[in-house]
Amino acid sequence: MKLKEVGEVIDMQMDEYYTLFDRETYTFIHFSEQAYQDAEDREPFDHLPDWQQEERERADLWLEYPDRFVSLPDKFEINEYSMMEDFCFQLGDERKQERLLKAIRGRGAFRRFKDQVQRWGIDQEWYQFRDKKMEVIAKEWCDNNDINFEA
Repeated sequence: MKLKEVGEVIDMQMDEYYTLFDRETYTFIHFSEQAYQDAEDREPFDHLPDWQQEERERADLWLEYPDRFVSLPDKFEINEYSMMEDFCFQLGDERKQERLLKAIRGRGAFRRFKDQVQRWGIDQEWYQFRDKKMEVIAKEWCDNNDINFEA
């Protein structure tokens, strides 16, 4: 498994969905909070569309074999705000650094930050910086969970 792929999966997590790593198949599985709740309640699911049945089967598998799966870091462990702050501090232009640091204070920080880096044309620099940070998080997660990866 490529480290970049792990970082992308960590980054693509969504609220109300579980994303887990299957140690047996060396793949990631996804299912909704609703599928998990239905699996816990043993709700019948043979009437559901195929994609929902598959989702439910993945939730059932996790409930039956919890030690087989590893949870990914959540958004609090990832801390994108800290990434934005680190990006600001590594900028060479002090004026931009100060303006971006102001932009990330208070409500709406993420939107203001993204708008500003786009306006200045440094959005690609931000995304590359962010991708590298995600790979560091992915590497730490792999190391902490004894998951082999390729750089």
